[in-house]
Amino acid sequence: SESSLLANGGRHRTLINGSMVLLDVYSDDGGEYECIASNGIGESIKKTVTVIVHVPPQFQEAYHLQKARSGHSAVLRCDVTGDSPIKVKWTKEYMDNTDSRYKIQETPLPNGLLSELYISRVLRKDAGIYACSATNSYGKQDRTIKLLVLEPPASPSDIVIKEIERMEATVMWKTPYAGNSPITRYVVQYWRDTGSTPKLEEENVGNEKTSHQLRNLRPGTSYVVRVIADNEFGSSTPSVPIRFYTAEDTPSGYPTDLTVFSNGVNELIIRWKAPAPDQRNGAIQGYELGYREHYSMEPYTYREAPLGPSISQEYVLDNLKDDTEYEIVVRAYNRAGKGPTSMPVIGKTREIGTLIAPNMWVESTTATSISLRWSGNEEIKKGALRHSLHYRAEGGKWQEKPIPSTYPDSYVLADLEENTLYYLYIQAMSGSDQSNPSLTVSVRTSDPSFERSSMTQMQEVSHQTTLVISLSVVISCVVIVCVIAGACVYVTRVTARTGFKRDGHALSDFAEQPSTSRSTPLSRHTSNFRYVDVNSRPLLWCSTPAPPNDYPSPYATLPLRPTPMSKRWQSEDGMSPAISERSESLINQRIEISEDKISNNRE
Repeated sequence: SESSLLANGGRHRTLINGSMVLLDVYSDDGGEYECIASNGIGESIKKTVTVIVHVPPQFQEAYHLQKARSGHSAVLRCDVTGDSPIKVKWTKEYMDNTDSRYKIQETPLPNGLLSELYISRVLRKDAGIYACSATNSYGKQDRTIKLLVLEPPASPSDIVIKEIERMEATVMWKTPYAGNSPITRYVVQYWRDTGSTPKLEEENVGNEKTSHQLRNLRPGTSYVVRVIADNEFGSSTPSVPIRFYTAEDTPSGYPTDLTVFSNGVNELIIRWKAPAPDQRNGAIQGYELGYREHYSMEPYTYREAPLGPSISQEYVLDNLKDDTEYEIVVRAYNRAGKGPTSMPVIGKTREIGTLIAPNMWVESTTATSISLRWSGNEEIKKGALRHSLHYRAEGGKWQEKPIPSTYPDSYVLADLEENTLYYLYIQAMSGSDQSNPSLTVSVRTSDPSFERSSMTQMQEVSHQTTLVISLSVVISCVVIVCVIAGACVYVTRVTARTGFKRDGHALSDFAEQPSTSRSTPLSRHTSNFRYVDVNSRPLLWCSTPAPPNDYPSPYATLPLRPTPMSKRWQSEDGMSPAISERSESLINQRIEISEDKISNNRE
């Protein structure tokens, strides 16, 4: 290699003893050094010295600031020089080494090592201080990298509505996290909370402000407001929406669609609709209805009409004069006060004797029909009175259904929609005369699914009842059969024991059996009691226990008076013709029991 003469001075210094000192050694200082000594006598002497320089890890820049866009990738680099082998370690407070978004790649260099930390899809939590530590056999050195994540701001917080007036309100909020980029503006969004598709309003606010006044709002209206922050990298998510109500004002509009119908000789039916929503300036609390005779200069007399459940309102104005025209006006009011009155309309009560508005009610409903009944105008000759039914579904248009005179007081309106709310009223007609409409009734057709469920339950109950009844009948039949069979067995046994037939002829050979005692005539008994049909006794009848079987044959076979046959028995057997007292008492007991049986059977 090329050699050069080192001058004495700078980093290289030669001592008196011939030694050389190297100051601030660099890696380039390594190599062979030759020392030549001479004193002018003889040849000079030389000595070669090899210098090996060991280089610890070194970074050209110990601190670095790096920025990365949120959602994008970032690469942090550590370019270290020094003797190999060099080990590099990356550290960060709260760094999750198991996060798959982090990857480290190392590339050997001629004089060191390049270590790179890759972060995919940078998040806000990736921001912070990263330390790159390089180590070899001769030393250690650290490099610090600060990562800033650039992103849209966070949502403004702590939204507060203050100074709420009829048409104004002030919105206030706190400055959010800016996303490492200055906030450029705020956007205040608000809309009316009407329940339908809202119309979004936006107003821009400078970045130095944290409040804004909303103007030109509607009185008595519900609003929703939220705030968005912007910077160079985008917009924040909207803040939590806040709902507020502006103060109410008196209605600025009057009721619409005002109509008047006669309802007899001293009543008028007044119908109208609420003012337009943007003219109510708050929740309508009720209405005041004014009236006076037509062409009268007197002030209106007002009555308070209660608020109905729907937008359409109705009121019956009574205690009026018959056959008189009246001017009618109506106005709405809310918590703030009364609104303007409507334009007057004219209504006239009827003369005495003209048709009156029918009184209609609902009798029953099905899924597709409504059964109606009404009363009124009964004095009109049958066949001369007709009716006209007016009806509409909720949200639909009015329809008219002429009712023939054959339906004087009831009608079934069919072919309707299932589970639908209907409004109905009826008018009476006779010739050219026509009554005022009846009061409007509302009714909902039934839900077929509910009917089917109820019918199924009824069928299940009916089926269960049928099963119970069938089981009861079977059990009853079994009991009856058992009773009859038992009775038959009982009768058969009794008949066999007594030896009788149904016609009363003896089954035993009593005439051939000798009597052990004298037979006494039973003159107090008649022949009507001689024979008893044991089969005619009740099936469950229990008789008095039979006397001891001294005489195996029934008493009916015994002769009531002495007969030649009985004498023959006596002469042949050689026994007394008299029956013993005990035998006579037993026979009398049987006859009395038989009499009781016959009387019971007759009863």
